[in-house]
Amino acid sequence: MKLILTPSKGGDSFVGLKYRGNNIELYYPETFRWENTSISLNTKLDESTVSGIRSIINSIEYAKTHSKEKTALNDNFDAEEPFAMKSYVWMIKDFMNNGSYKSRETVFKLNQKGKINWKRTLAKIPLYSNENFIYKDFVVSTKSQVNDLLVEIYNFCVKKSIYLIGWLYGIKSSSMGIKRMSDVELPSPLKNKYLHAVKYELDRTFDDEKRLRLTNMLNVIQGLNKSNNGELVYGVDGFDYVFECAVDRVLGTEKDKSNYYPFAEWSNGTKNTPLRVDSILKSNDTYVIIDAKCYQYANKGYKNNTYDGLPATDSIQKQITYGDHIKKHFSDAKEIYNCFVIPYNKNLKYGEHTASGEFLHYSGLCATANWRNHSQTHEKVYVILIDMRDILEKSESYDHEKDQNTLLKLITNI
Repeated sequence: MKLILTPSKGGDSFVGLKYRGNNIELYYPETFRWENTSISLNTKLDESTVSGIRSIINSIEYAKTHSKEKTALNDNFDAEEPFAMKSYVWMIKDFMNNGSYKSRETVFKLNQKGKINWKRTLAKIPLYSNENFIYKDFVVSTKSQVNDLLVEIYNFCVKKSIYLIGWLYGIKSSSMGIKRMSDVELPSPLKNKYLHAVKYELDRTFDDEKRLRLTNMLNVIQGLNKSNNGELVYGVDGFDYVFECAVDRVLGTEKDKSNYYPFAEWSNGTKNTPLRVDSILKSNDTYVIIDAKCYQYANKGYKNNTYDGLPATDSIQKQITYGDHIKKHFSDAKEIYNCFVIPYNKNLKYGEHTASGEFLHYSGLCATANWRNHSQTHEKVYVILIDMRDILEKSESYDHEKDQNTLLKLITNI
């Protein structure tokens, strides 16, 4: 199996995975930074490459909907998402951490041998003799072999998951005896048998850990099944929204932004649909209004010292309007700044521009409107470049104060 890396041009192009025959094609945002572009699944992928691929795949979950490009397989899908990425990941991690699904379940029984469960033992009615309470039998916990059919289903789910994405974890599907999709296909009668067994077990267990395992097994069984020399697809048709979400998760501080939405109103009191700001970074009395644009400016305008790939006038007007709205309605707003955030590769030399090596980098450009006098800081909209790989990887963590301070320092010192 061969891994092919293909840049996706612009924010409205497909990003994700396509399985075609014996090839896996990864379509990635064009500015994404790779340390190594000579990649083969025949050798172990280096950690930097694996980390980059995972960050792209994980970011796809930010999308509201996935690709409309149909998975060209002759199968009846019971699941909403035939490519159950989260469940494949879960199955592989569970297998790597815990081994095969055997002797996983704890059962309690009366016995003299085994690890005593004192809480359950003391709940039993003891014998009373010679002024002492005597517990004739202890409640002990032991591991029990689970149903053989569930073990079979679990092993099938692991193998199928490894075939589809095991290469991301350094596991070759051939090591599991799987060479092609047909090796992990289910005939309809067996598929129905597996589904019935897992659903039956789900209905009768209240153990949260077991329910999680069974739910992921169910997702894998319901997903992709027959190949028919078709194409497997997992991704998004446009990366714009994913990029916006990643930027907001890292640089935005205001989770509920509805108060920052300006709207127009008719004389009869009817309100029009408001303008929706992408992100707001608030620090004490300073506000930074962020508009994330997954544009090709870095590879076009920035590279050639032109304005190709920059936001249009309507986008500039919106940013200024957001600033007006905050200035009027938020009394604590002493300083208000505006910026477009556009992706780039921090290690790449763009034309005459040397590689900055910075997560956030000021492009040297700002936009103004000729109907304003530019006397207020929010009337200038700065173009800030952001490293695509960094923003996707950072969006998976939770502490972003340092990154937010970096933007604040950068924009307030321009």
